Amino acid sequence: MLDRPWIEDNDPMKGFYDYLNEEEIAWLYGVVRAIDLNQATFNTNFFPNKVQLLDFSNYSDEPYQFELLSDLINKFNNVGSFLFWFPLNNDCSKNEFEKFEPLMIAKTPMNIMYLKKVSQSMMQMMNGGYVVADSGNNFIAIIVDGYYMLALVDDNNLPIKYEKYLKNWSLIEENLDSITAKSLIHARL
Repeated sequence: MLDRPWIEDNDPMKGFYDYLNEEEIAWLYGVVRAIDLNQATFNTNFFPNKVQLLDFSNYSDEPYQFELLSDLINKFNNVGSFLFWFPLNNDCSKNEFEKFEPLMIAKTPMNIMYLKKVSQSMMQMMNGGYVVADSGNNFIAIIVDGYYMLALVDDNNLPIKYEKYLKNWSLIEENLDSITAKSLIHARL
């Protein structure tokens, strides 16, 4: 375990670690069991009524790089709600965030502006990907290498504007090289 001070002074997320209570930590461990943090995919058996949406990065529109994340935050932002951010794994033996004291889990207000901070933090630099989950359990998103975002959202909460994120799966099949397409299609299963 890496003890303090593992957080560098210039890490943009420095002020957001070590703020979770026991209940929030227990809830996040439940979320983690439903995600394959090594493959950056969801175990959909844990989420029978949720649908997987796919968004691609739009680097020309910072900080709203992922329009889907911005839409989800706006839709589910309630008084007292938060976002929890933690890294994907690069080793099968232990959750990456558990290797640190305090745990490498950031708790932020529900605001898209934190996406840019996380993408510049140690969390991103460790292995290129991270998870964001809202405290209301409305959505969980995996962001990989800043290129694509896979989100799991309650099927009952999807207005028609989210249809384009379902159609993105077809774009993969039509346009990506076979290796990348195969790994992203695996994520859809």
